[in-house]
Amino acid sequence: MTRDNNSEKKSLLLIADALADNIINTPDNEFIKEMSEDGKEIAAGVNFVDSILSKAQTNIKKNRMLAIRKEIETHKTNKINKAISIQEARKQIEEALKRNKDNKDITLAARYGEGVPDEDILDLYEDLCDLDMIPEE
Repeated sequence: MTRDNNSEKKSLLLIADALADNIINTPDNEFIKEMSEDGKEIAAGVNFVDSILSKAQTNIKKNRMLAIRKEIETHKTNKINKAISIQEARKQIEEALKRNKDNKDITLAARYGEGVPDEDILDLYEDLCDLDMIPEE
């Protein structure tokens, strides 16, 4: 999209938001009175407003999901993507757990580093990095 299209889109969204706010904040009796004065069927008006609100809710949910996905991708790309050995991961996990030994959100096995097989160490390392318990270098 070009800047002009973005600007136009933003302007239209602002108008749509203002219109939706106006409709939502209009008392029912006033809305019915206006619809009747305009010769419109009330049921058609209600259906029209319901469809607008339904589309708006869907768009809000889609935008939230896109924002969450973007945040996840940003978070992933900001993490250091380096290869780490199982031994180094175990060492950093052990240090992180010592710093956070009273953290009740971590399972007992993870807190003591016992019973964690090698194949799960890198996953645990990644989880602790995501929780910012292992500092980025």
